[in-house]
Amino acid sequence: MAEAAKRLKVGRKKVGAIIDRYAGDDLAVHHWKFEVIERGEKRFDVLEPKRTGPVIDPNDTF
Repeated sequence: MAEAAKRLKVGRKKVGAIIDRYAGDDLAVHHWKFEVIERGEKRFDVLEPKRTGPVIDPNDTF
């Protein structure tokens, strides 16, 4: 969090609030999840949105 705060030029408290707000398992609300691993280190994983419907190829011509 300290590095993110430094790069964004905001306080660590603000970075922590953003992480808490957008971390979780609900794809409608959250953008990533995180877990605490060895020695208090946090690992973040980006949540991939579930695709609904067919995948459209942008190279297709109609």
